[in-house]
Amino acid sequence: MNSLQNFYKFSTQFKNISNKLFNNIYKIDHYAYRTFDINTILQKYPDYKLEEDKYEFSNNVSARWLSKENNPSIFVSQYN
Repeated sequence: MNSLQNFYKFSTQFKNISNKLFNNIYKIDHYAYRTFDINTILQKYPDYKLEEDKYEFSNNVSARWLSKENNPSIFVSQYN
């Protein structure tokens, strides 16, 4: 059994969270991507709106939010 399978089998915290997630008690509010080129992610989600907020981090990373009504947001960070 690999370590990921072992984690799934023995992690009670993961089991509790996944049960709540898949029974619609918890909702996914966003997804996150890390990339070297933000445009590759933008092409995958043409229906999403690029938000005006821009984030710059000290480790040479920038990030943006994508949004679409009634869908989880997408947070994209890019290594510059």
